[in-house]
Amino acid sequence: MVVLTLILLAIQTPTEADYYAALRVAVPKSVELEVGGMQPLKDGSLLVCTRRGEVWRISNPLEEAPQFSLWAHGLQEPLGLWQQGEWIYSATRGELLRMRDSNGDGRAMISKRSTMIGTSAATITSTILGRVQMPKAICG
Repeated sequence: MVVLTLILLAIQTPTEADYYAALRVAVPKSVELEVGGMQPLKDGSLLVCTRRGEVWRISNPLEEAPQFSLWAHGLQEPLGLWQQGEWIYSATRGELLRMRDSNGDGRAMISKRSTMIGTSAATITSTILGRVQMPKAICG
């Protein structure tokens, strides 16, 4: 009876694949992606921020040859991306940024930098999340 119980538990134990689908994105050799955050966009593209201070826009990320374009650069280790309306927010080391492509050229304009010297990235991130309205699916 114990053996049968263990077999049933092993069969019913969920795996990571039951919760998340791991999808691979083909990355060009010229791009160093040390990902710090991702934000899917309504048009199906994906914004990805890197430890190196870049934000890449990936068009058709699930296709065989996705298109990478540098959307923003010069950030100080962005630690996440969050979209609220047309704005993209990012917490970086010591700053809270608000960005958007306001002229349609495919590049971000940073419209607001809030410097928080001596403030941890966790506090800055919670500041972002406190200022934007969270979807009910996340809030519970």
